[in-house]
Amino acid sequence: MPPPHARKRARREPLDRERVLQAALELTDEVGLEGLSMRKLGQRLGVEAMSLYNHVDGKDDVVGAIVDAVWSLVPAPDPSASWREQLRSSAIDLHHAFVRHPWACVFFPPSVGPARLRAMESMLRALHDGGLPAAVAYHAHHVIDAYVIGFTHQMSGYVPPDLTGPDGKELDPKVYVQSIGGELPHLAEHIDLHGVEESLGLGSGFEFGLDLVLDGLARHVPGEPR
Repeated sequence: MPPPHARKRARREPLDRERVLQAALELTDEVGLEGLSMRKLGQRLGVEAMSLYNHVDGKDDVVGAIVDAVWSLVPAPDPSASWREQLRSSAIDLHHAFVRHPWACVFFPPSVGPARLRAMESMLRALHDGGLPAAVAYHAHHVIDAYVIGFTHQMSGYVPPDLTGPDGKELDPKVYVQSIGGELPHLAEHIDLHGVEESLGLGSGFEFGLDLVLDGLARHVPGEPR
C-alpha cells in the first residue's frame, strides 16, 4: 500500500476530459454500455459524479466520445495501395477494433464523431479512386459498413448452442453431431466444422466474407472482368 502522502497526491490529480473518457472506455469494456453511468464513472475516478460535468456534458457526450475513440483505432489506409487493398485493410482494422470493444459496433451516437467521419472519407475516396460510379460507391459504402458491423456483432454475441440430450445431460459435440447426422446430414457436417476454421484453408470467416464482398464490387469497376 502506498504511503499516505502518495495517496493524497493521487487524490489531488486533476481531472480533465481525456482522463474521464479513458476511464469511461475502460469501464465500458468491463460492464458494457448498459452498465455505464455517471455515478459508476465517478466512483472509478474517486470523485463525485457531479464533478464530471466540468469536463463532459453528460452520459450521451461520454458515449459519443468513446465510440469515436474506437473508430480512431482504424489508421488511414496506404493511399498508394489499390482501391481493393485500401478497403480490405480498413475493414479488417475496424473489425479488430470492434472485437476489442464490441459494444461500440451496436451503438450509433446521434452525431458522428471526427474519427468516424475520417474513416468514412477514406472508404469513399478508395471507392472513387477505384473508378466505381457514384451510385455504386454509395451502396458499396453501406454494404461494407454493414458487413463489418454485422459480422462482428454476431461473433461477439455468439453463444454455443445448448447441446443437451433427452435426459437433460450435456452432450459431447461429436456425439451430438452423430445423433443428428442421419436426419440432418448437412447441418451435422456444418456443426462438425465449428472450431476448425483455420484448417479449412480459407482464412478467417471474416476475411472470407469480406473478399466475397470486394469480389462483387470489382464487377462494377470499369475495365475489370465481370
